[in-house]
Amino acid sequence: MFHILSPSKKQFNLQLLLFYFLQKLTYKLCWLLLNNPGGKGHPELSGISRSY
Repeated sequence: MFHILSPSKKQFNLQLLLFYFLQKLTYKLCWLLLNNPGGKGHPELSGISRSY
Protein backbone atom coordinates (compact mmCIF):
# COMPACT_ATOMS: atom_id res chain seq x y z
CA MET A 1 0.00 0.00 0.00
CA PHE A 2 2.83 2.43 0.87
CA HIS A 3 5.44 1.04 -1.51
CA ILE A 4 6.00 4.50 -3.00
CA LEU A 5 6.79 6.07 0.37
CA SER A 6 9.17 3.41 1.66
CA PRO A 7 11.99 1.87 -0.40
CA SER A 8 11.95 -1.40 1.54
CA LYS A 9 9.22 -3.27 3.35
CA LYS A 10 11.49 -3.85 6.35
CA GLN A 11 12.03 -0.12 6.82
CA PHE A 12 8.30 0.50 6.58
CA ASN A 13 7.62 -2.14 9.24
CA LEU A 14 10.17 -0.48 11.53
CA GLN A 15 8.58 2.93 11.00
CA LEU A 16 5.13 1.50 11.71
CA LEU A 17 6.38 -0.21 14.88
CA LEU A 18 8.08 2.99 16.06
CA PHE A 19 4.94 5.04 15.40
CA TYR A 20 2.82 2.49 17.29
CA PHE A 21 5.25 2.51 20.23
CA LEU A 22 5.31 6.33 20.38
CA GLN A 23 1.53 6.45 20.23
CA LYS A 24 1.23 4.01 23.13
CA LEU A 25 3.88 5.90 25.10
CA THR A 26 2.20 9.30 24.68
CA TYR A 27 -1.17 7.77 25.60
CA LYS A 28 0.36 6.28 28.76
CA LEU A 29 1.97 9.61 29.67
CA CYS A 30 -1.30 11.48 29.19
CA TRP A 31 -3.15 8.87 31.25
CA LEU A 32 -0.57 9.15 34.05
CA LEU A 33 -0.81 12.95 34.02
CA LEU A 34 -4.59 12.86 34.24
CA ASN A 35 -4.75 10.07 36.84
CA ASN A 36 -1.88 11.00 39.11
CA PRO A 37 -2.35 9.69 42.68
CA GLY A 38 -1.16 13.00 44.18
CA GLY A 39 -4.37 14.70 43.03
CA LYS A 40 -2.45 17.63 41.52
CA GLY A 41 -4.31 17.31 38.22
CA HIS A 42 -7.45 19.25 37.40
CA PRO A 43 -10.55 17.53 38.81
CA GLU A 44 -12.55 18.08 35.61
CA LEU A 45 -9.81 16.39 33.55
CA SER A 46 -9.50 13.42 35.90
CA GLY A 47 -13.28 13.08 35.89
CA ILE A 48 -13.28 12.94 32.08
CA SER A 49 -10.53 10.32 32.03
CA ARG A 50 -12.38 8.18 34.60
CA SER A 51 -15.57 8.26 32.51
CA TYR A 52 -13.77 6.28 29.79
